[in-house]
Amino acid sequence: MVLEVCEQSLLDRMRRDYYHRLRDELDYILIQYLLIDSFKNYVQAGEKYPFVEKKELKPGAADPEYLDEEMPLHNNGLVLFIDGKLPKSCKKHIRFKKKNRLLKDNIEHDRSINKFFTEENKFDLQYTYFENPIFEEYITTFIKKDYSLLIQHDPRVKKKERYSLTHYKVRIGLLIPDMAEKLALRLGYISKHINEKDVEEDEIPISEQLEAKFCEYYGIRENAGGRRTAAALAAEYFQDLKAIKSTYTVYAGSCELRTLIKITRNKLWKYCLLVLDKDEIKQIEEKERENENYVNLRQQFGIYEFPDASIVSVLGVRYSETNQSNIPEEKHYKQGERLFLQNKFWRSVDKNMLLILPKREFIHINPVHYPSIYK
Repeated sequence: MVLEVCEQSLLDRMRRDYYHRLRDELDYILIQYLLIDSFKNYVQAGEKYPFVEKKELKPGAADPEYLDEEMPLHNNGLVLFIDGKLPKSCKKHIRFKKKNRLLKDNIEHDRSINKFFTEENKFDLQYTYFENPIFEEYITTFIKKDYSLLIQHDPRVKKKERYSLTHYKVRIGLLIPDMAEKLALRLGYISKHINEKDVEEDEIPISEQLEAKFCEYYGIRENAGGRRTAAALAAEYFQDLKAIKSTYTVYAGSCELRTLIKITRNKLWKYCLLVLDKDEIKQIEEKERENENYVNLRQQFGIYEFPDASIVSVLGVRYSETNQSNIPEEKHYKQGERLFLQNKFWRSVDKNMLLILPKREFIHINPVHYPSIYK
C-alpha cells in the first residue's frame, strides 16, 4: 500500500523531495538528448525535421502517414527511475541481472559498449552516481544500447540515499494482455480474467478492446512496439509494487513518435518540439504580460531560429485520467460490473498544462502556457 504524503515520516518526505529534484534534472537530460540533440542531427545533416503535428498529441490519435519511415537521425531511449530499489523478486519481469550491471568487468567484456571508453577515458563507477557531473554523459552513452537503463537507490550504499545508474540492457519481460488485465482489474471492469466477458461474434472481443484502452491510457499507439510498449508495461507493473516507496518514473523516447513520454504513478506527460511563428510568439508574450510575466520567448525558450524568424521550442503536454479510467472514492459498482464504454477516452489533455519549457540555463524562468493543441 502506498501511503499518502501526510502519512509518511519526515525522512521519507525528505527522500521523496530529493527524488523529485533529481527527476526534474533527468527530465532536462532526456529532453536534451532525445529531442534537442535529435533536431540538431537533422540540421547538421541538412534534412527536414519531422515535427509532431498537434493532432498527434490528442488521446487516441491515428498514426501519421509517414510513421513507418526509417528515422536513423532521431535518438531513442528507455529509462526506469525508481524511488528506492527493485527487489530480486522483480527479476522475472524486469530483467536486471548481474551480467548487465554497470561494473568494470562487464563493461570490459561488452564490445558493444566498451568501444565508447578509451585509455584516457576509462569507465569509472563514480560517474554512475546521479550527483556526479559526468552522470549525464554516462546516461547518453549507455542509452544508445537496446532495452532499458535502470536508475535506482544504490544497494551498496546503506547510510545515505544515493541514486545511480545501476544496470543497462534491462529487458522488460511482460505482455500486454497480462498488464491490460491488471489495469482492468484495478479499474473494476473485470472480476478475474480479461477474457471473462462474451460478445457477439461480429463484435471486437472485450479483451482486445481493453488492450487498446491500455495503450491509450499509457499514451502509446495500439500495436506499437519496442521501447514505447515496454515503457507502458513497466509502468503498470510498478503501479502496485510494494517495494517502491512512493513513486517511479518511466521515460520512453521513440523516433516514430518524435516525443518523450514520461509516466509516473499518477501522471502522464509527453514532450515534443514545437515551431512557433512570429505571430504566435507575439500573442503568447502579450498574454504573459497581462499576467505580469515578462518573458522573451526567442531568447529564453527558443532552441533554434529559422530564417523566417520562427523558433523551435519544447512543448510539454500533461494528460489527465477521465471518469472512465479513474477509481472513484465511493464505488457504485461491484468488481467486474463497472460499465465499459469503448468509445469513451481513458485520457484527456489537461488544458491548463500545455507548457512551453524554458531552456535549461534559464532555471529562474517559469514555463509559459500554450493556448491549445486543438486549433
